[in-house]
Amino acid sequence: MHDSDPNLAFELYQKSIESNVHVADSYCNVGILQSDRGDTVAAINSFTMALENDPRHFEAQFNLANIYADAGNHQLAELHYQISSEIEPKDLNVSYNLALVQAIQEKFNESLISLNNYFNHKSDS
Repeated sequence: MHDSDPNLAFELYQKSIESNVHVADSYCNVGILQSDRGDTVAAINSFTMALENDPRHFEAQFNLANIYADAGNHQLAELHYQISSEIEPKDLNVSYNLALVQAIQEKFNESLISLNNYFNHKSDS
């Protein structure tokens, strides 16, 4: 929905939040819209609000990790990728991105384990 008219999507997600319907999903989608327009601080806040409503919200954890990785905060990115991995252990993007931020931090053993998880899950697909 937010691909065709981001302003309308933002408005509808806000109404959903105000109506207490799919609150975590709506906050997560608002965060994606904010991130798309370069408002990183607001996006982090929205993803955090999603997690306040559902601490195991995979997409919010994963998107938060991506924002931290893009900002160069690899420790926080790694933490949120690890949480994402606990929620969805077979997600290929999580394993790959986790391996990447671990390698950037020169945590090569951990990175190899994450890459191994990536290839093991990829062969399951």
